[in-house]
Amino acid sequence: MTAISGGPKLELKTCSRWPELQDCGQDCLRQIELSPEECLVRNILADLYRDKKCVYCGKPIGEIDWLENRPALKNPQGLTVQCNEIPPELLPDVLSTHLPVCFDCHVAERFRRLYPDLVVDRTWKTEVHHGAK
Repeated sequence: MTAISGGPKLELKTCSRWPELQDCGQDCLRQIELSPEECLVRNILADLYRDKKCVYCGKPIGEIDWLENRPALKNPQGLTVQCNEIPPELLPDVLSTHLPVCFDCHVAERFRRLYPDLVVDRTWKTEVHHGAK
């Protein structure tokens, strides 16, 4: 109805911070109206990962392939979770406590967690051969 009377007007129906902050100024609506693209969870996460390196392998995460290889986050307990498994309302808190993980390391860590009997950890030794022919 608001579109008929002069343009769309956002209204907040529910909020994860209610009932405690139900009478807030609803600044979140103004943020969405001014910059809707920047408020998309996908874009917030892309900005987060853009300059980050994987906590396991140290490789830059870079651009994200949202269809195939979504990055993950390592929680304080050491478990990895893909971003799409985090409810959007929890995202700000999660981003302050979790570390970035590339897709490949997430898959490896998940396999390690699900099938520990199939995983062998080896430390790689580099040997220097002096006088080798």
